[in-house]
Amino acid sequence: MKQKYWNLSLYRLLACLVILTFHIFYIYINKQLSFEYLLSKPVQGLTALSGFLYAGRVITSKKKFYVNNIVKIVVPALMCLSIFALYNLVFMLITQNYDYLSLWTGQRAFEGRFLMQFDNYYYLGYIILCYLITPFITNKGHLRRIIIASVFILEASLAFFLNIAPIAICYFVGYLIGEKFKNEYVDTSLKYKPYILMQWILLTALTFVLFSLAFFVFKSDVYILSHLSHLLEQLSASAFGIASFFLLIYIFRFLNKFGNIPLFNFTDKWTYPVYLFNQAFMIGGMNVTLYVDNEVFKIIFIILFTLVFASIVTLLNRYLPLEKKLMLK
Repeated sequence: MKQKYWNLSLYRLLACLVILTFHIFYIYINKQLSFEYLLSKPVQGLTALSGFLYAGRVITSKKKFYVNNIVKIVVPALMCLSIFALYNLVFMLITQNYDYLSLWTGQRAFEGRFLMQFDNYYYLGYIILCYLITPFITNKGHLRRIIIASVFILEASLAFFLNIAPIAICYFVGYLIGEKFKNEYVDTSLKYKPYILMQWILLTALTFVLFSLAFFVFKSDVYILSHLSHLLEQLSASAFGIASFFLLIYIFRFLNKFGNIPLFNFTDKWTYPVYLFNQAFMIGGMNVTLYVDNEVFKIIFIILFTLVFASIVTLLNRYLPLEKKLMLK
């Protein structure tokens, strides 16, 4: 029987709740909280968790690995898109504002009319890219070094020119660290090893150094310095997300000593669809709450809406087991 590590389950649950909180603050408090930016870092942490879980895995069939992992991502995402598209269709019929292109592309809440935004699923492309590359880095060698170095250069370039978060870097950092230290992070029977804590301290120190440099060149009129600020900002954000992930799962190792914890069995099935709907609704669906004046009611409505629709996706995925039908045995 596969061993269950409750520290990973608890982190997954907390990360999704923090991301939910981040989007509420981001939209309604208009970035006025000093810690609001840090609340988005569980995105990087969850990506590092994904790489961590694949560390050391033996992949016997690339085709099976690709199909099964892509299906696990695409099926819930398509369910989400279908439900939101249906909502948009009903909304258009009621308002008689027929814009069928926006049925799939959506519009920003502050501009407009429609609920669902396809572009909020951009990060799924990053994860699929990481999965496509994973089978080629399981064996250490020159090909592995070239692939990982290429990903780092590509992601750093995107962060430099376009201020895009280096999601793939988080995945491969999680993979590499998990490959080396995975047992120490999850197995409570192992003795405490100081280098685990030292690793986190060094990563955290790097985070604050990058933050300081980014602050120093922030809003500079010089082209190179301005884009350097983007790069440092995104790298520091990724470093913070990765460091907080490994620190928390190391602190929560004590949970692994306990037996079955039903709460985490339940929440593990919910966190991914909740995260999907959180992404789609928090930024793209604020027009639904524009008619509510009370900010507290808006926040309550957002949370209830997210959980209800997440439960729909979870139930559909359970009673219409499309994933199992599409996966290769």
